[in-house]
Amino acid sequence: MNKPWIFIAATISLAVLPLRAAEPEGKPVHYRTFGPGKYQSFVMNWDEQKQPVLYARIQTPLEWKEVLHPAPVMGQHRPFEPDADFYKKEQLLVVSRVVPGFHPDKALQVESVRATKEDLVLRYRYVAPPATKDAFFKTCLYVAVPQHDYKRVVFIENGKPVGELKAGEVRSPAPAAR
Repeated sequence: MNKPWIFIAATISLAVLPLRAAEPEGKPVHYRTFGPGKYQSFVMNWDEQKQPVLYARIQTPLEWKEVLHPAPVMGQHRPFEPDADFYKKEQLLVVSRVVPGFHPDKALQVESVRATKEDLVLRYRYVAPPATKDAFFKTCLYVAVPQHDYKRVVFIENGKPVGELKAGEVRSPAPAAR
């Protein structure tokens, strides 16, 4: 008895193998997000015309200060940064953009965080708020993940790599000149 369905199934399986090899490897990583309102700080300026996305990996209080500045506001009683104990268990991935509109808090959303022994990959979605000529805001995505010394952190926006940080690198791009 001739069984063409076996040949077809084997052919499809072999055709799919290269696609699976191209998928990001690694296991899902537990993460939590919080908005820019959690701390009274703002992301330092950068030349967003040259590089629209700022991305960072913060593992210490000193690295926090390389990326963010305190923003004291009268009547506010939120902390300026995480306490030092935060970094004993967690590190922070930050993605920031300058966006138009009045609801920038919905512009950046995590799709997944995956890791191998050496690499951490943050996939997120960017949806531009409706365009306006009147107002632009710096929006941020803060993603807390378990502390681990990855050799590389990769940032992928809407399915396309926007950059990576190697061990020891804190942010990209460098701060804008004053």
